Amino acid sequence: MRSELIDVLSGTLTRILQNRPIDDEWDRSAADLLPEEEAEMEEVWLKLKTLHQMHAELQHFSVDLSKGELGATPPPRTNYLASGLKQLQMHLRHLSWQTQCISEGDYNQKVDFMGEFSEAFNKMVDQLRDRESKILAQRETMLRVFDQIEPVFIVAKDNPGMVLYANKMATHRFHLDEDSQLRMDLLLRFKTQCKPGTSEQVQDSDSGRWYRVSCQPFFWDREEDSLLYHCVDVTAHVKRENDLVQEAYTDKLTGLNNRYVFERSYDKLWDMCRQNQSPLSVIMFDIDFFKRCNDTYGHLQGDKCLVTFANIMRSNIGRFNDIIARFGGEEFIALLPFTNREAALKIAESVRSEMESTAIVMSVDDGRATETIHITVSGGVACKIPTFEDMQEELVSDADKALYDAKQSGRNRICVAA
Repeated sequence: MRSELIDVLSGTLTRILQNRPIDDEWDRSAADLLPEEEAEMEEVWLKLKTLHQMHAELQHFSVDLSKGELGATPPPRTNYLASGLKQLQMHLRHLSWQTQCISEGDYNQKVDFMGEFSEAFNKMVDQLRDRESKILAQRETMLRVFDQIEPVFIVAKDNPGMVLYANKMATHRFHLDEDSQLRMDLLLRFKTQCKPGTSEQVQDSDSGRWYRVSCQPFFWDREEDSLLYHCVDVTAHVKRENDLVQEAYTDKLTGLNNRYVFERSYDKLWDMCRQNQSPLSVIMFDIDFFKRCNDTYGHLQGDKCLVTFANIMRSNIGRFNDIIARFGGEEFIALLPFTNREAALKIAESVRSEMESTAIVMSVDDGRATETIHITVSGGVACKIPTFEDMQEELVSDADKALYDAKQSGRNRICVAA
């Protein structure tokens, strides 16, 4: 009988360990085996049911901990089997809090309640502290280097715009205040004109200087949305480029357009007037007896005549679309869109008349004396409403022929092409 009872108890314990439901009728079997001890069997049964409940609570709690659910509700105090796991839960929750402190830069956290794990954890904290100290030292060195070099370095939050760091050159160039807040107008231009991963030229409106600004995403003091602006002063380079453009398109002596600009403009204005069926006029001027002036007073003094005439052309021909240019030597040309023959003749006569009445002071006797002279000009006017059948060159050729007629008929006059 007792061996059979042992089998029943063994089977029940096995079910408990496997977290399987136990048989509520087992006590009857046990009572049948030992009817004289039925009360004792009932007590055993109740203890087994308690053991089964404690084991189920223990298993569920251990599964929650294995998943990292440190906030799981532990078994009640009456479950003495779970005391070790409860202690482990408390340690893990405290360890989680310490880890969070470390992530925020608090390296004073130590663990002394988890044996070998404590040694590994404390060693890791020491290594992190040492590495951060080295990084901070390297950063300080880097910032000192940045403060000594010419380019401007600015670190700013992408949104909202706020300067996180600016080297001394940035402070000097862009007039940062005590709080290192960059002038918002300049920072706004940086943000709008220079996108991350690009490089653009930006002008500082206060100083008028130009900077080549490159922008890159940058991690600064845990600010993940910060941007690094690297600015190099390229004012001299921009000025040189502008000077080269000016030299390419401008007559250096008179400041008027050169022949290249005239020819490019001529094509565009010809098409414009053709499309609008509007007149296009050309006036060609030539300074009378200019070679004689050069031979008498020298080329440097002769240049005064060229500059004087260029200024007179500017004062009389100045609409938005008008083009005036030095055509070559002492020849000048004016291109007047939407201007008929009569209006062009009136403008040409105004230029001729003002030049005739303008006194030019020339140096003589190696600069020891001066002489006042008057220079005259001759001009030719041509006008046409362009069509598809017309040749563009004919209009300039007609003005040139009219100029020739003016010179042949006595100079200091304006002739109009037939």
